[in-house]
Amino acid sequence: RCGKMKARLRNLVVQGTIALALIAAALEIALRLTPFPAALENDPPTSTEFLDRNGKPLRSLLAEERRFARRCSLAEVSSNVIAATLSAEDKRFRSHFGVDFLATARAVRSGGKSGASTITQQVVKLAQPERRTLSRKLAEIWLALRVERSWSKDRVVAGYLNRLDYGNLQTGIASASRYYFGKPPSDLSAA
Repeated sequence: RCGKMKARLRNLVVQGTIALALIAAALEIALRLTPFPAALENDPPTSTEFLDRNGKPLRSLLAEERRFARRCSLAEVSSNVIAATLSAEDKRFRSHFGVDFLATARAVRSGGKSGASTITQQVVKLAQPERRTLSRKLAEIWLALRVERSWSKDRVVAGYLNRLDYGNLQTGIASASRYYFGKPPSDLSAA
């Protein structure tokens, strides 16, 4: 009787392993077939449009009003800025693959009071801003997984720093650094 139970358990383990392998393969194929977000290959938009909750335009800022600097590489950004950004926005950035499931669980447990978006998810959100819905959040998670398949971690951080709105109509670290401190991002200190 004990031998039959062991054989049955072994069969269940084998079947479960095969099922998990098939699911993983299907997810991998689906990720590879998902188109890369085209908005991430382009520069940020040259104008900003403010919409009401129904998606109707309220006001547009033209390129002359909004300050965009050229994109800069991570080599052109102070390591202090990079470390501070990772510490504040995504502590486990270097160890996850686009989605931080621990942060997601924490956010669900806190009723959404704690953020769960990784820097990769925020890059997707910044490139393709849309209304916040559950389906959009799920799409961001999927696209973040897709982005992490194509881009290095350094490229993701650079994409984030180059697209982030730093206030006072300053988009991107190069523009914000010059506006706030009068120096390039490579010269920024921890202070």
